[in-house]
Amino acid sequence: MAVTDDRIVGVRGRAGDRINHGRLGPKGLYGWQANHARDRLIDPLVRGGDGAVEQLLHRTHAAHGHVGGVSVIVRGRGGARPYTAMKYP
Repeated sequence: MAVTDDRIVGVRGRAGDRINHGRLGPKGLYGWQANHARDRLIDPLVRGGDGAVEQLLHRTHAAHGHVGGVSVIVRGRGGARPYTAMKYP
């Protein structure tokens, strides 16, 4: 990672990496640019964990009831048992 004045200005892969041999995919090459986006969220929109999931579920149910099933997409980081799948039966 190349940094100038505390800002990321570029990235490159590790030449000795046995999997990708120093090459990066599109996300690796350009994903870092989002760090400097003007509209990037740097603070949580909901302060504290209390009620955040409940608020998400309430708004999700409201959107689903108003527009229908195709109105809501829930996406997480994945894993064997994603948190959203456990909370949204």
